[in-house]
This record gives sequence, C-alpha cells and structure tokens, in this order.
Amino acid sequence: LTSREILIAGAIAYWCEGGKNKPHMRRDRVIFTNSDPALIGFFLRFLEVAGIGLDRLIFRVRFTKVPMSRLLSSSGCA
Repeated sequence: LTSREILIAGAIAYWCEGGKNKPHMRRDRVIFTNSDPALIGFFLRFLEVAGIGLDRLIFRVRFTKVPMSRLLSSSGCA
C-alpha cells in the first residue's frame, strides 16, 4: 500500500475502532481497541506513516474473565 492508502485505511480503522471525544469526556489521546493482531499491527504502521513515533505510545492490555462454559459454547464445543 502507498503511504496515502495507509493513511486513508488507518483513518477508517480509527473511525471504526478508536475512542472518540465526547462533550462530557474530552481526551487528548488516541485510543484504539481491537483483538485482531493483524489490525493492531496495521494501526501501528498507520501511526508510523502519520509521523507518530513508538516513543510516544503507551500500550495497555486488558483481559476479560469469561466463564469456560461460555467459551466452549461459542466455539461449538459444547
């Protein structure tokens, strides 16, 4: 992809998966939430092309506790 295409696709990815400012909750940061490693990697490439260095990023990982029965039923194993 060209730099222009990465910037356009990255803006679309942020529009879909990013945290936006709200009138009652203003933030001066970018928040991107997704569990797909390929999409996260692409978003990091987008930030690089946009001139945002890795030294400016803070990463947070969140794990959600899900009952095993729910995991098994959603995978078709139960």
